[in-house]
Amino acid sequence: MDIADIGWLEDIQDAINLVNSVLQVTVALTRAIDVVNSIGGNLGIRGERGSSFLVLSWISSSLMVCATTFVLV
Repeated sequence: MDIADIGWLEDIQDAINLVNSVLQVTVALTRAIDVVNSIGGNLGIRGERGSSFLVLSWISSSLMVCATTFVLV
């Protein structure tokens, strides 16, 4: 087996890592906003979820998965 034959495995791993990272950011952001709202409520501090960053992150990970699929097919 030549080293060039396993390049597609790295593509799959990169796509999985990107989706995993976006999932972790989504969960961390949601939990951080909940903590800020629960602790900062008494101090007058309030957090809101911005959807544009999350949408951009999920679109980029979806495109990465599509690109990896296109390369493998």
